[in-house]
Amino acid sequence: MEKTKKNGFLQGAIILVFANFLVKAIGAIYKIPMYNMVGSEGMGYFSAAYNIYSFLFVISTAGLPVAVSRMVSSAVACGREAEARRIFRLSLFIFTLIGVAGTALMFFGAGGFTKLIKNSNALFSIMTLSPAILFVAIGSSYRGYYQGLNNMVPTAVSQVLESFGKMAVGLLLAGWMLKNGQRVFGFEEAQMPIYVAAAAVLGVTAGSAISTLYLVLRKALSNLNPKNRTPVTGEVRPPKQIAAEIFRISIPITLSASVLSITSLIDSILVMRRLQYIGMPELEADKLYGIYSGMTITLFNLPTAVIFPIAVSLVPVLAAAVASKAHEKVRQTTESALRITAALAMPAAAGMAVLSKQILTLLFPGQLNDVAVAAPLLSLICPAVLFVCLVSVSNAILQAQGFERKTVVSMLCGGAVKLLTNYLLIGTPAIGIHGAPFATILCYGTITCLNFYQMAKNTHFIPSVRRVFLRPLVAAAACGVSAALTATLTKNLFGNTLCLLCAVGVGAVMYGAVLLLVRGVTRTDLMMLPKGDALCRLLDKAHLLAE
Repeated sequence: MEKTKKNGFLQGAIILVFANFLVKAIGAIYKIPMYNMVGSEGMGYFSAAYNIYSFLFVISTAGLPVAVSRMVSSAVACGREAEARRIFRLSLFIFTLIGVAGTALMFFGAGGFTKLIKNSNALFSIMTLSPAILFVAIGSSYRGYYQGLNNMVPTAVSQVLESFGKMAVGLLLAGWMLKNGQRVFGFEEAQMPIYVAAAAVLGVTAGSAISTLYLVLRKALSNLNPKNRTPVTGEVRPPKQIAAEIFRISIPITLSASVLSITSLIDSILVMRRLQYIGMPELEADKLYGIYSGMTITLFNLPTAVIFPIAVSLVPVLAAAVASKAHEKVRQTTESALRITAALAMPAAAGMAVLSKQILTLLFPGQLNDVAVAAPLLSLICPAVLFVCLVSVSNAILQAQGFERKTVVSMLCGGAVKLLTNYLLIGTPAIGIHGAPFATILCYGTITCLNFYQMAKNTHFIPSVRRVFLRPLVAAAACGVSAALTATLTKNLFGNTLCLLCAVGVGAVMYGAVLLLVRGVTRTDLMMLPKGDALCRLLDKAHLLAE
């Protein structure tokens, strides 16, 4: 059995943040030329298929990795290493069965899904994406196991491999189809976006297969290492009892995650239907939804995906602390996670809100008409960045301490708010697609408030509003104002790229300076970082470090 990594949650999070940064960079390289290949119409087919995949993916795998991570971490903390190994074997068997079922449902039910979403042209994209569920389900078992050992490297490497495989295979197949589809298969020119989108989405399946193969080979090679073949110790519960606990933990987590996945699926249905309700033709509605999902949501997901590793790294550390009854460590780790999340999410939201047009123009230079539509939507949705990040971390805090069922209620309420707001606002002709960002803000804001209420009630933890929120908010406001002013002053002097770089640089420097001045960086946070003691000594000399 591989040894547990003796790192705090922040060091594990740093590994995953770096991996997610690479993943998102690769994703941008993938999606931008893909958008240029398939256009807003093909992007609508891609997004429709991906929403269905995301729904089935969440149903199949959302709760199980968290359950495995938490159970393995607790078992190792209590000296039951043999049980940790059995947990992994059982989870792998369960994950494989669920993955097979999910793939079959998506492939054979593709026709029914296209009728449900009123997008018949997404059929081939849905079918080519279906095998990815099986590969991701198997890989999730390995990721949950390694995360339970507080070893985030396998997860990080597998995510990068998955993203790179998706990009390489997806772009190659889409480019080949775009160039040769009519000649080889006899497709009509008007149908090309359908098949190019299906070829591009096949890259997602290929990437997930490559990622899973890496995890399987890594574990197999690790088992051959003599150092990992030492006898494992500790009591081992019967398989039925372990399996029962896996489902007891994972089902509420899956339900809470499924709520937003279901609402996202229904969201795509509602957006299309409500846009058509106010008089927009189906093809035009599909293009508008493609712009919103392909540009606005892609950029919106960047900061949230980079911050999400904090939640992933938090679960095993908190679970081990709870199992060891280290209550003070639980409190300190919880507040640090929330404070770091707010400190990262707020400037990201402020920067994207004021620089939305410049960012989209840089990423989509050949789609300026679409950028003109997407930029205001991106500015509107940016406040939700903070709420989404806080939701992922607060969910992890509750789940790690055994209150996973409490998150279901919060997510249900948020999902209901999103659906109702979308229905009312998008169906209002004067608002239309601009209602979707407001629905997202209200949805995640509701979940955040309810999760914090559950934390106060069940874990008796109430974060400091001043330390966690007010200090980074002041610094983020300074960041946004300085970035906006810099962009305004330089837009007539430089091209878009240089103007954007200047604005981002000035905003980042301003944010860091103001955050230090308001004492928004604490000693506890820095000590969890590599070389944290040296950073503490440096800031102590300037009297800029909060305790």
